[in-house]
Amino acid sequence: MNTKLSQLSGSRNDYLTYMLPLVFRAIFSLVVLIPVTTFYLEPEDFGLFALIGALILPIQALSSSASRWVLGGNTFKGMSENDYGELIFNLLLLEIALRSTIVLVYFFLGEHILAFAFGEVNELYLNLFHLALAASWLGSLWPTISFLMIIQKNALLYATFSTLQIGINGLVCVVGLWWLGWGVETLFVALILTNFLSLLFEIWFVKDQVRPRGSMTLVRNIGSYFFRSSPGGIIEMVNGLAERILITQHVSLAGLGLYSHSQQYLSIMKSATQAFTNVLTPRTLEVYSEGSDPREISALLYFWFAFLSVLGVGIVFFADELIALLTHGKFTEAAPLLVVWVFFSFSVSLGVPYAQYLIAFKRTKSLMVTQVLPSTMGLIALWPAINLFGYYGAAATIVIVSLVTQILRRWAALRFGMVSINDGIFLVSFAFLSAVWVIDWVFQPSFMGEIVLFFCITVGYLWVIGFFSELRKYVTVFAEKRDSSKS
Repeated sequence: MNTKLSQLSGSRNDYLTYMLPLVFRAIFSLVVLIPVTTFYLEPEDFGLFALIGALILPIQALSSSASRWVLGGNTFKGMSENDYGELIFNLLLLEIALRSTIVLVYFFLGEHILAFAFGEVNELYLNLFHLALAASWLGSLWPTISFLMIIQKNALLYATFSTLQIGINGLVCVVGLWWLGWGVETLFVALILTNFLSLLFEIWFVKDQVRPRGSMTLVRNIGSYFFRSSPGGIIEMVNGLAERILITQHVSLAGLGLYSHSQQYLSIMKSATQAFTNVLTPRTLEVYSEGSDPREISALLYFWFAFLSVLGVGIVFFADELIALLTHGKFTEAAPLLVVWVFFSFSVSLGVPYAQYLIAFKRTKSLMVTQVLPSTMGLIALWPAINLFGYYGAAATIVIVSLVTQILRRWAALRFGMVSINDGIFLVSFAFLSAVWVIDWVFQPSFMGEIVLFFCITVGYLWVIGFFSELRKYVTVFAEKRDSSKS
């Protein structure tokens, strides 16, 4: 039973459940949403949506990580049911109060904010900005409540919520663009309706878990988490805003549209990474809080990096043909960015177990420092990177900042006593994908050549890392478990 794959048996069902929204999102986006939206909207429209979206990022900045730190550091610490319900209530109350305050300030300063970003203010921009504010406020509780579902291992309910959100958003977009003949405002209205209906479900989910009792002691404790998470969140927000404004200025609004379009595929990759993280997070917090055997975590990482590598090879060879097909040839220039986003997924995945270790032992200062320092470096590097390389410079900066963040968190976790986990498979996979990207760039094979290379390279990589032998062991173990359960 002590093989990499045999360690996955306890997490298999949860992982498949968390994959359901990802599969639905990928199919719905690739088959319906992207072809429809890119048919009716131009790159400039997506650029406008992305820039206004960046302007409201400060609303999320103050609580981007705090709720995870609070819940992750307390859920497995043996709190009584009443105390835990009181903690959740005060956390949600503080979060909605902070976001409501910022939304109100933004509403009154809207014209000045738009003038800063666009150099001009017109009625369309102001109306879209107000729609974005409404959508952001309605989505205030989702980050906290979704994480609550994850650490409580309520995978089916999380998957149901997530799938409904994707379906509602996509349905409104299709109806607004195709049937009602709306323009870019459709994207904002879809967010509002999605977040409103999601909020109703969120309240239903949490209503029996909260204990409605205010506590200044809890508010102060939670506030300390907010205080430590805010610097990193604020710098990330400034990075995102600066990135989109600089792309608009040094490339064009259409260039920002191409960049934001590539991030639609990034969002699918993030969903896959989140599905992996959702399975890993509660188990990791339990392992590190209780001092259990971390081999299951190592097994999950092993197969996750193998999956990312195969996905990356497919994107290297076929991204340009895929985007040209889906977007009617309008957004093909965004194809090279998809490979960069695979490297981003690699870097994020590297840091997951180390970040969870720091959360489990409430090392929030280390989490803050390892987030703030790289993000500050990235903010400084952003202008010259975009000035020299356009939106490719922005994407590369994001990957480098993420990689430095995860490496620093690894260093901090090891310093506090953690044992490193599967660094070897990360390095092999990262180097492997880099080599494949160089091969494609230098030789530029034909489409048929790309197909042959894809199969030969992926099979060779999986053989080198021992994937097939591990798969045989897992099939044997699974068959033995099935036979024993029948008997």
